[in-house]
Amino acid sequence: MKQVNKMIQLSFDLTGQSDEADQLIAILSEAGFDSFWQEENEVHAYIAQEKLNTAEITKLLQEQFQNKIPAFRESELEDINWNKEWEKNYDATVVANQIFIYAPFHVKNESYPYSILIEPKMSFGTAHHGTTASMLTFLLETDIKEKSVIDAGCGTGILAIFASMLGAREVFPYDNDPWSVENANENFTRNGISGVQVQLGESEILEGKTCDIFLANIHKNVIIKEIPEYVKTLSANGLLFLSGFYLADLDDIKTVCKENGLLFEKYLEKDQWIAAKFTKKDFQI
Repeated sequence: MKQVNKMIQLSFDLTGQSDEADQLIAILSEAGFDSFWQEENEVHAYIAQEKLNTAEITKLLQEQFQNKIPAFRESELEDINWNKEWEKNYDATVVANQIFIYAPFHVKNESYPYSILIEPKMSFGTAHHGTTASMLTFLLETDIKEKSVIDAGCGTGILAIFASMLGAREVFPYDNDPWSVENANENFTRNGISGVQVQLGESEILEGKTCDIFLANIHKNVIIKEIPEYVKTLSANGLLFLSGFYLADLDDIKTVCKENGLLFEKYLEKDQWIAAKFTKKDFQI
C-alpha cells in the first residue's frame, strides 16, 4: 500500500488585503508550500507536515507584511482525495489561444493546435498562474525543434512536456520535491511522451549537463543564487527563460544575468508576474 502523505493546510484571512494574495503565495512558495487555492477572502496553502516550519513562515510574513500579517489557522489533512479537491476548484485553461491545458476530469477540446493533459495533484504548474502561462508563451514563440532543454523545478512537468511536444531533441526536467517528481513523470506518461524521466535534485544535478534552452520558473531568490549554474549549462547563443518574480525584481535579475554573460531580450507580464528571456552570447558583454 502506498504511504499516505500527511498534509497541513494553512488558511490565511485576506479580508481587506485581497490584492496581497499573489505576494503571499510567492512567500509561502519560498517556505516550501506545494499548492494553493484561493477563495474570495482566503488563501489556502498546503505543505507536507515534515516540511512545516512555523517560525520561518512567521518571519517571512513579518518581513513582507510588517504590522499587517494576515491571520491564519492550521488544520491537518490526511487521506484526502486530492483529485476530487482539484475537480472542485480547477478549470481547463487556454494559453495564447493555442494551448489547451486540461485535467483527466475535463473534456478535451480538439479545436486548439496543442493539448496538454495535466493532473496537478499537489504540484505547481497548471498554466492558471501567470508565470506558467508566460513561460508556455515563450516556448510557443521559440524554435524548439531538435534543441536540448533543461527544466529546473519542473513541478507538474508542464513546460518540459510542451518542449517535448514542440520537437525538442532532449529534455531534462528536475525538481527537489519527491511529490513533484512522481507527479511530473505520471504527466509525461499521460501525454504519451517517452524517453523523459524527471530527476530528483537541485542545481548540483546539473554537473556535466549542457543545453540550448534552460527554463526556470521558480522564485527570485533561488533564481539569483543559481543563475551562474544555469549559465554553465548553456551553449553559445543559448536561451534562458526565467519566471517567478515581479516587475520590481526584474532589474535585480537583469544585473545578475549581465554579470554572467547574458543579454536581456524581452519580458512578458501576466497578472503582475514576469517571465524574462535572456541569451548567452559568445562574447563579453
